Amino acid sequence: MTADTHSRIRRLTDIRRGELIEARSGQTVLRGTVYDTAPGVGLVWIRLEASHARRAVQSEDFTLWHVRDHAA
Repeated sequence: MTADTHSRIRRLTDIRRGELIEARSGQTVLRGTVYDTAPGVGLVWIRLEASHARRAVQSEDFTLWHVRDHAA
């Protein structure tokens, strides 16, 4: 992870549907596309890259990161 490929998300209002993000907590890293957000309650739903399962991520439990495409 470098500043060229990742940037920390500090406010859930900065996340948009369809963006690729990573949620990190200790050794756990969840990577997926934003499906929906609920900034008022601190939740982001993502569709996981690996399994395509939908997962709710609590912003109090994870640090969130925008993932930029190398080609962009």
